[in-house]
Amino acid sequence: MGLGKPQHNAHAVAVEQDCRKQVVIANDSNRRDQARQIAENLSKDKQVLAVVGHYTSPNTCAALNVYSDNNLVVIAPTSTMVNLPSNQNCGGDPNKVFFRTVSSTRVEAQTLIGYLVNDLKQTQPRVVAFYNPNELFSNDMFEQFEQVLTSYGGELIAAFDLSDPKLQADQLPPQVSQADAIAILPDGGTDSDTALQKAVDFIKLNDGDKPILGANTLYLQKVINEGQDTLVDRLFIAVDWHPQQCGAETFSQQVREYWGGDLNRRTALAYEALQVIVSKLPAAPASKVTRGYIRQKLSETGITEGAAPQSDVLAGQTISFDARGDRREITTRAIVTVNDQLRFALAKDDNCPGI
Repeated sequence: MGLGKPQHNAHAVAVEQDCRKQVVIANDSNRRDQARQIAENLSKDKQVLAVVGHYTSPNTCAALNVYSDNNLVVIAPTSTMVNLPSNQNCGGDPNKVFFRTVSSTRVEAQTLIGYLVNDLKQTQPRVVAFYNPNELFSNDMFEQFEQVLTSYGGELIAAFDLSDPKLQADQLPPQVSQADAIAILPDGGTDSDTALQKAVDFIKLNDGDKPILGANTLYLQKVINEGQDTLVDRLFIAVDWHPQQCGAETFSQQVREYWGGDLNRRTALAYEALQVIVSKLPAAPASKVTRGYIRQKLSETGITEGAAPQSDVLAGQTISFDARGDRREITTRAIVTVNDQLRFALAKDDNCPGI
C-alpha cells in the first residue's frame, strides 16, 4: 500500500481504487469549514472508496452529510459524540455511511466515574465540572458525565463554561474547595484552542490537590509539559488504546522496532480504522469494489459470522459495528494517569487482570 507524505494535522485518509495511488492524506487543520471542503473534494473523486476521519466530532459532523449524500463511507477513529449521525447539527446520514472504531462519550463517562467511585473510593462524589457548552463533543461529554454521575448517587455542585470570556483562569472557583473531584472536559481545539488552553490553565491551578477526571482531549503532551509534577497520579483519562494495555504489546513492539519509538493512541486507532477497510478490499475483483460494496461489507461485520476482522492493534479483539455504526466490542475503556517520569501510564485496564 502506497502512503503519501503525512502533514502535521492530517485528519482524513482516503482509500482509492487506483493501484497507483491507494492512499491520499488530507489536512483539515482542525477546522469545520475545511473538513467539509475536504469531504466535498474527496466525494467528487469517484476512485475514493472510503475515508478515515476526522479527528474531532465537530469536524466529522460538518463533513458527514457530504459523505452520506455521495455514499462514501467514513470511519471515525476518534470522534466519540453519542449518536453523532442523528445529531441535528450534522445534517443527517441517510445512506448510513458512518462507522467508528472508537467508543462513545457514554463509555468514557462510565469509565471515569466508575474509577472515581470504585478505585479512588469517592462514594457519592461531589464534582465541579469545566466544559464548553458551545462545542458538540464537550457539551455531549458533559451531558453523559452528569447523567452517569447522578446514577452513581453523585452530585454536580457547579459547572463552568470554558468558552465564557468572563471566566478567567487566574484562580479556581470557590466551589472547588467543596468538591471531591474536578471534571475537566474541554473540546479538542476545533476552530479555536482558547477553551482547551483555559482547561489546561485550570489543571495547573489545581496544583495536584483534587483528583481530576479529564476528557480524552487532554491526552496531549502539552498537558504534561505545562502541568508537570502536579499531574502525577492526579489526572485520570479514559482511553480506548494505550501501548501497555493487554493485547497491545505485539503491535507496540512492532511499531518500536520499525519507527524507533512509541506511537500515540490516535495513530493506533486510525490504523485500526484503515485496517477494517482494507480487510474488505480483497473480497471481490477490483472492478466490483465500489463505495456501496464497502458500506455493505462493513455493515455485515456485526451480523454475519466471520465478517469481523481481528484487530491488529489490540490482540483478541474483533472489529465490528452495530446498526448505528458504533463499535460493538468496546464497552469500557482503560484509565491512564501521569507517572513520576511524566509520561501517560496505564492506571487500570479491566481487560488486564491485576491492572
